[in-house]
Amino acid sequence: SLRGAELEQLIADSPLVQFVAVRFPRLEMKSGWAGGEGAYRLEKSPRAVTLAGMFAGLVLYAIADAYLNTETYAGAPPVFACAAAGVLAAGLGWIWLRAGDVPPTERSIVALLFGCALGAATYPGLLRINQATDRTGLQTYRYVLRGDLKLAPVNAGPPVLSFPRDGEYWKQFPQGSTHEFRLRRGGLRFYQIDMAPVNEALRRFYRKRK
Repeated sequence: SLRGAELEQLIADSPLVQFVAVRFPRLEMKSGWAGGEGAYRLEKSPRAVTLAGMFAGLVLYAIADAYLNTETYAGAPPVFACAAAGVLAAGLGWIWLRAGDVPPTERSIVALLFGCALGAATYPGLLRINQATDRTGLQTYRYVLRGDLKLAPVNAGPPVLSFPRDGEYWKQFPQGSTHEFRLRRGGLRFYQIDMAPVNEALRRFYRKRK
């Protein structure tokens, strides 16, 4: 099983903690919190080790799926739902660790990291669930380019599409031009778009501009 120092290093080296450390440098995790001299050794608690292992697995899943899945949210992403899932997971993890007699400081750190990891994994996870519960598959929808470079669906139903980082690409097309996109609406009742054809078109466009 993981020793305290190994567990501390595993969590400290995770992409999620590194991301937080860069953007919030004041939130410093002092060395030895997971099992240094005089500290509670987390490997004494199977519950703490379990949550730490789940934390690592969730972070790896969130990163891997972000690269593997070519589909993303067509409309506004469910940030609130992801945050709510993370808060709920952190709360349940904290209660579970308390029942295992893990001290408050270590309990709070492990529960918080677990909640953050689950919240992050919920973002791609909802896309996968929506995809798995889709009975019709990807469908082609026609869109019209507006003057603000957003694309409005020809027929009511799917959301307006926006690609703010690729304004140069869309400026080459006249206002009112039509474009086709592949979207699906799964069991979770939201639309997601297959970005593979879009990304390929963007790559060709920027390659020609070099």
